[in-house]
Amino acid sequence: MSRPDLKFFRELRVSDPALKADASTSAYTFVDRKGKRSEIALHWKFPVPLYAEADPVMRNHARLHHAIPSLNYGLFCDRVVLEGPLAREDAEYLRAMQRVTAREQYLTRFVRDEPHLLIKPEYHVSPEDFETEAVDDLAEIVVEEERVEGPPRKVDPRRYAVLSSGGKESLLTYGLLRELKRDVSPVYVNESGRHWYTALLAHRLHERTDPRTRRVWSSVDRLYVAANRLLPCVRPDFQRVAADVYPIQLFTFNSYQLAVAGLCLHEGMGTMLMGNEFDEGPWPEVKGVRHWHAIYDQSQEFDLVLNAFFARKPWGGLRQTSLLRTMSSLLIEDLLATRYPDLLAAQTSCHATHMEEGQPVPCGRCSKCLGVLLFLLAGGHDPARLRYKKGDVEKLGARVATTHVKVDQAEAEHAMWLAQGKGWRFEGSLNGFAPREHAEVQKVRFHPEMSRRDAMPAELAGSLYPIFLTRAKGVMEKRGEAWVPAEP
Repeated sequence: MSRPDLKFFRELRVSDPALKADASTSAYTFVDRKGKRSEIALHWKFPVPLYAEADPVMRNHARLHHAIPSLNYGLFCDRVVLEGPLAREDAEYLRAMQRVTAREQYLTRFVRDEPHLLIKPEYHVSPEDFETEAVDDLAEIVVEEERVEGPPRKVDPRRYAVLSSGGKESLLTYGLLRELKRDVSPVYVNESGRHWYTALLAHRLHERTDPRTRRVWSSVDRLYVAANRLLPCVRPDFQRVAADVYPIQLFTFNSYQLAVAGLCLHEGMGTMLMGNEFDEGPWPEVKGVRHWHAIYDQSQEFDLVLNAFFARKPWGGLRQTSLLRTMSSLLIEDLLATRYPDLLAAQTSCHATHMEEGQPVPCGRCSKCLGVLLFLLAGGHDPARLRYKKGDVEKLGARVATTHVKVDQAEAEHAMWLAQGKGWRFEGSLNGFAPREHAEVQKVRFHPEMSRRDAMPAELAGSLYPIFLTRAKGVMEKRGEAWVPAEP
């Protein structure tokens, strides 16, 4: 079987962004094989005047920022032309991330045992027919290189920006730093999609209680939706299909990260914090080609790559990390619920959040809701505190049997085991999970690939690990194939 032809476009052209003091706009122009041009605007709006001065460092930031979404289309174009010049390190970073993104897309959207829900069946490739060179058939990135002149930015590593979404991880991260009385700003990105519903309650709380709260607006989600309509491999009714994944766009967090990086450079914040928790791994391979289950931009490896890139920029040592890489989602939910009840009440973790009487309400049925309900019941917490309806809680056992639960197996099984001990029953699992104890899930875990010790900023470790251990039942470290007791 020959591999499907995915080269739908001769070219994707990204214009040099036009700047206002607090905003930037570029045009994404797709040119198909017949020469038809389709233009999509990309807007970003900031709460501060990032570009008020003719600063070459911030001009470079805008160009790099606007180029990031293009990395999702390397499989589908002959070339990607970036009209504004970029530094050499920018071009190297973009090419490296395009390669990673294409691998993730090809191996999770096209190479599968069964066709993907959002991709037309004629583009399906069985693992046996996968040709490894297909992931290297990428668009040429055409960019003029420039040397960015200008004084390096000055940032303070002890001033923190939390990329906030309304989920448990970012709320806990903020709560921990608030308790430690650190200089912390919750920063939200409204990308013009329904995801803003999940952030709305938490943003309202932070806007009301913390003057350091920031919100960035963007049309990036509209760009992705419009591009999906242009891609012949995507089902034309993709927006009406009940799915908790995207059709194509997988490298999305970096747009938000660079938006927040701009705020950090403007306001002097030196540490960006993501809410990335412990991921079990290992990452799968198809004929020796590895991928990250489409979450590379949430992995520890990506943090290392991104920080190495930041270090080459005149950005004053700006860094990104997560405080929660050693913690399971189960522990994170439990610690948030017991230590910061005001923040728990603002949590919304759902792929299909909707509004009722002006308030965001979780659907109670999607894979994300099922995981959160499992964690709440396992910890003995009332789901009504997160606006879950009684009927949805009662149906959890039956829904776990018919819905894919996107939680690490050990974590899901341990949560089911804990919940079963509190009287909840499960009618099997679509994943094949069963209530079973995995003691390591309730412990702080160090792992060389998922949760390195040096991921935690040194100035916070001595204060945070004792807080973690108020709920965690010890510390473990992965050595070889075994988990062994360890110290923080």
